[in-house]
Order: sequence, then structure tokens, then C-alpha cells
Amino acid sequence: MAEPALWLAGWSDSEDEDFRAACAEAGVEAEVARVAPLGPTVGTRSHRLRSWPAYVRQAARALRWPGPVVAWDPIAGALAARLGRRERLVILNPLLDPSRASSSRQKVVASGARRAERVLFFSRAGARDAERLGIHGEFVPLGVRARRAEAPPPGDHLLAVGRDHRDWETLARAAQALDIEVRAIGPTAGPGPLRLVDPVPREELFRLMEQAAAVVVPLVDDRRTAGQLAVLDAFAVGRGVVATRGPGTEDYVTDDTGFLVPPGGADALRVALELAADPSVAASMGEEALQAAHGPLSLTQFVAAVDEAARRRDSG
Repeated sequence: MAEPALWLAGWSDSEDEDFRAACAEAGVEAEVARVAPLGPTVGTRSHRLRSWPAYVRQAARALRWPGPVVAWDPIAGALAARLGRRERLVILNPLLDPSRASSSRQKVVASGARRAERVLFFSRAGARDAERLGIHGEFVPLGVRARRAEAPPPGDHLLAVGRDHRDWETLARAAQALDIEVRAIGPTAGPGPLRLVDPVPREELFRLMEQAAAVVVPLVDDRRTAGQLAVLDAFAVGRGVVATRGPGTEDYVTDDTGFLVPPGGADALRVALELAADPSVAASMGEEALQAAHGPLSLTQFVAAVDEAARRRDSG
């Protein structure tokens, strides 16, 4: 029997349950070396002090593991590679920015990614950025576990979600003249007409998404990969999206499942919001989005693809 892959991960209880269900559906054997998610502390000194020891512990376990290793946490995977674990090591979606290649974090991740047997990216833009740093990778779309068998009827408002790299100011300008209410989970202060909603656990977020007509993912124009998880969570409950075009959205949102608008374009965003709020449009997008979550963007398909990559040996 093939040895199970070890996944180095930092995800919530809800995400862990989804992963294990997807493994069962895909017939994949996996072990998880899991650390507690650090949530809103990301980017702070407290986060750095807490996270690096956890990465080192994960890397140490990877060195002892006899089977394939999949690093959902790319820093843990990079450390494992630098410490000598290279064969059958897959690093998932390291965020590599050629314009910041001199930063210490980027140096660690890039050097580890060059040593790993395989690097998988959740966006085509991420794979292209890596090529500029001498790292060859493959694009594998991230997946989500669908929460429903059928899309619910669309609600009477729009729901904007997210925290990092969000452009709330442009969304506020776009919402200024709308007849439909735009609620927002994420900003700490309410710009303009947005109605703020307190942050909630992920399962509660799914319920709030179900109650909306569509989900909005407004992003700043810094070309960073962002917004994928919000898009996929919307798809999981049968909701189409209106999103800023960027590396984290352009590989996931199609004409059938939502609208992509240019960064900073309040007028284009306003038009898209008006269309997405139309009940017939919202219903159609929601049905297509849920089909994607059950099919090509399912977590089961993602887990199976990553497990296959972890076991594949390069010829020659």
C-alpha cells in the first residue's frame, strides 16, 4: 500500500473537516501536521514570533516523513527543502514577488522552492512570476467543498467580503448610486454607503453569503494573488461573484459565474453590481457557480491532483 502524503498545514477546524472529507471522496490517504491558524495577527510582530517556530516544527517533521510531503504552508515547505528534504516534496502556492525578491521572507521561500521536487501555483500569474525567479511551477486550480446540492434563491442585497488587499474606497464609490444595499464584512470603518457587518466564523460566513444576491470581492491593484478563497466560498453556496480582475480571480471567475472589473474602476464596478443584483442574473450565476464547486473547482478534485503530483516522479 502506498505511503500516505504528509500535509503541512495551518488551517481552521472547518477547513480541516473539508480536507478530510475531500480525501475520503478522492480515495486519498493523507496525514496532517497542523498548526493553529494565526488569523488577524498576520503581518504583525506577534505573528512572526509565533509563526516561525511553528514552521520549523513542521519542517522537522517533514524531514522524518518517509512518504511524500505536501506543504500547504509554503514557508514550512521551503525550510524543509533548505534542510535537505527535496525528493517527493511539493510546495503549494508560494507567493513570489520579483519586485520584492530581496526581502528575507522572499529569499527563504524562493530558495526552498528551487530545491523542491515540485511547486504548484493556484494562479497562472503566480507561475509566471516564479519563472522570472528561475522557479518552474505548474498551475493547479484551488478547490472548495460545495455546501449545497442546489443554489438558493438570490437575496435582496450584495455582500462584500475579505480583509487583505481589499479596495473598500472604490466599492463605496460604486455603491453610492445603487438602489440595492451593499453589506461589507472586513473593513473596520465604513466608507460611504457600505453597511458594515461584524466578522464571523467561516460557517456563519457561508450562511451570510447564501442570503445575498451575489458576493463582491473588491481588490486593490497591486498584482498580488488575493481573493481566491472568497470567490470559492461564494461558489460553494451557489453565489456568483463580482470581483476585481487580478491574479487571484481571473483563473476562477468566468462569464457564467460572475463579473470581473478593472482595478479602481468605480463606474465599471457599479454596472457589474447592478447586473449581479438582478434576480434572474443572480440566479443563473449562482447555479453555474455551484456547478463549478461540484466539478472542476471541487476540493476533491484539487486534493486528488495534488496527491498525484506528490507521487509523480520526473522522468530522467
